Amino acid sequence: NKNYEQSGEITRNIQHYYSKMYDNPQFSDVVLAISPNAFAEQVRLYSHRAILSSYSIYFERMFAGALKESNY
Repeated sequence: NKNYEQSGEITRNIQHYYSKMYDNPQFSDVVLAISPNAFAEQVRLYSHRAILSSYSIYFERMFAGALKESNY
């Protein structure tokens, strides 16, 4: 089916462009500092508010200013 093939290609293109944004400091608008425990060194993960918000109500509320963490 031609529509199915076009849909698959669109999905591959989106995945390609999202992968270019993954953990890329260029154009990111938020940095997550992640540590497995209080004694381990933090790892910085570059991300995007719009993407995090679309996947998580927590991030949506934080970036909208509804949580105390939004003030950092």
